[in-house]
Amino acid sequence: MRELDSTASGTRPESLLRLNAVVARTSLSRSEIYRLMSEGAFPQNFKLGERSVVWRESEVSAWIHGVVHRQQGAS
Repeated sequence: MRELDSTASGTRPESLLRLNAVVARTSLSRSEIYRLMSEGAFPQNFKLGERSVVWRESEVSAWIHGVVHRQQGAS
């Protein structure tokens, strides 16, 4: 996990998640994450390097919160 330095803006540094961490946090498979991304239903990743993609932790957390909120509303 890497962090972007946001100290100049006075906010908490943004954490970046690699695929394994996203899989662990969401309980989704790799293929399901990419399917949802292609449908616009999951946060987009971005290239950190030539062979490295990451997701913003805040966006993944917001997605999880939305799933839980929708599930509670459906109950």
